[in-house]
Amino acid sequence: MRMYIEAVENGIYRFVTSKAGACNWYTLLEAQSKAAIMEDGGVTADLNDQRRGDCFDFRVEERSKGEFVISCGCHREYRPIHAHTSM
Repeated sequence: MRMYIEAVENGIYRFVTSKAGACNWYTLLEAQSKAAIMEDGGVTADLNDQRRGDCFDFRVEERSKGEFVISCGCHREYRPIHAHTSM
């Protein structure tokens, strides 16, 4: 599954599944630099089913002239976002 960055706030990434809803960078170099940082740093995505997935294979795509978006693949890891323990 490919996901697109919707927003980055305080180091937290939000993702969408469509280019149309993704945030954009205005230059290819700016988007490539950000994608490289994300690839090197490791990013985990909170998925809609209340699970987490590890992102990989960051790519820059041109959405329209002068608008570049970043996508990534996501392994669906079945790790609950909020772990519950029983006593």
